[in-house]
Amino acid sequence: MIPLASARPEGSLQRFRWMRPLGVPLIALAIGVVALLMAGSIPDSTIPTAFDPRWWPEALATLLITLSVGGALFHLLNRNKAVFTPTPDTESVTWSIRRLAAVLGSTFGYVLVWQVIGYPIATALFCIGVVAILGGRGWRALMLFPAIVTILLVLFFDLLLGVPL
Repeated sequence: MIPLASARPEGSLQRFRWMRPLGVPLIALAIGVVALLMAGSIPDSTIPTAFDPRWWPEALATLLITLSVGGALFHLLNRNKAVFTPTPDTESVTWSIRRLAAVLGSTFGYVLVWQVIGYPIATALFCIGVVAILGGRGWRALMLFPAIVTILLVLFFDLLLGVPL
């Protein structure tokens, strides 16, 4: 069999390999800029409120732009340092997929039982389940953390924002 000739000489693109990790931050930056421009076209509310309808989309777009620039700068400043990139084995990938499926199933179950048993109880059980699925062990991880998260969410949404849960 005759070996195929390479279309490019060996090493012609090697000098640009450092730019490859910039792809994700640059795409996210473009999405953030587009989202920010689109948020500007949302009409003002006719009802006087503390937050206008553009506030939340603009905040998310600004966060995306900030994180994208931060990711790009992190890569540019650390591009000459050795980076450990583990190669996943089949067993760890299978385990990760099972964990992801369990978290997604828990989220689906959380949405289903929320109205039946109430927001605080469903949220606490959901937090306990997700912490256990992701490897949390001990009373602090399984009891204290979900209790704090539930209390903070109820205080924030129900009392501070007045969202009926």
